[in-house]
Amino acid sequence: MQDTLAQLPQKANSKKPPEKTQVIRDGIVSEINTLHSKNVGAAKSTIGRAIRIGQLLTKKKSTLKHGEWMPWLEKNIDFDDRTARRYINCFENKERLKLDSVSNLADAYRLLTEPKRVLPAPQVDPAEFAELDKLLAEAQHAFEQTREALAKMQGILDPAAFRDYVDATFTFRDGQGHVVFSSQDFLELIGFKGDA
Repeated sequence: MQDTLAQLPQKANSKKPPEKTQVIRDGIVSEINTLHSKNVGAAKSTIGRAIRIGQLLTKKKSTLKHGEWMPWLEKNIDFDDRTARRYINCFENKERLKLDSVSNLADAYRLLTEPKRVLPAPQVDPAEFAELDKLLAEAQHAFEQTREALAKMQGILDPAAFRDYVDATFTFRDGQGHVVFSSQDFLELIGFKGDA
């Protein structure tokens, strides 16, 4: 009896249930997962069909003349204009629907019709504006000096040498050597009008 009582907590806490219980749980787990998979698949195929209907409606609408869409829709389609607009909206925003992992058509409609959130403007202390204005004025002055220096160099160097200098000096690259800001971008930024 002492041995049996000592073994009870071990059996109750053991991770491996008896074989018969394991088989029953596996059957339940399998059915739950299968049904869930079918639900997810059905939702995705429903959204996929909505996108395809929107694509077909968009294609048909593009072939009709102004004023022919509503009569064609009323005569040929089993749903109203509002539903057609929803399908077209799904097609036009298919990438957004894929990114947001929408699980059903109602969620898709809701996502596409909810207003975009506008973040409030950051609160800036007026004293900070004075500092920002000062920095902006300094940047504009530096740009002006750079424009003047480039104009002088352009007058001294031949066109090919000037282009090489500008490309070497004002092309910015990332750590892997990819151009992230070209010399032309820089010249446009500072408002340089010469040929480079």
